[in-house]
Amino acid sequence: MSIPETPNDPSHRRSRLHRFEFRSAVVRSQQRIRATNPT
Repeated sequence: MSIPETPNDPSHRRSRLHRFEFRSAVVRSQQRIRATNPT
């Protein structure tokens, strides 16, 4: 994870925030599937 931080670039911050929220949503969906269908 060697992504240069550019706090003055709102589009870059928005992109990273969206990626983080997307990962969180994927993790929650995987946890829900794992909880309802344990293999």
